[in-house]
Amino acid sequence: MNQKVYLNILNQNITLTSIIQKASVLFNSENTHVFNKRIFIEQLSYYNDVSYEEKVTYCSEFQPKDEENKEYLMVKSISYLHKHFK
Repeated sequence: MNQKVYLNILNQNITLTSIIQKASVLFNSENTHVFNKRIFIEQLSYYNDVSYEEKVTYCSEFQPKDEENKEYLMVKSISYLHKHFK
């Protein structure tokens, strides 16, 4: 999932804010709150239990390395947390 989010944000100028807003609409209701934006943001920079058994197939010529994905998502998630959770 992280790599898909990375490519969407990078190639289509989709922001984390817009992803969070859409996910909140899709997964939360008046009675049920399944999506938590803080947990989502934290998950973007957590890789301890990620399995790398499957190779990622990219749809574009741009094929970032795993470390580039991690670094990008770490920077974006920390930036979002600082901006929205003071």
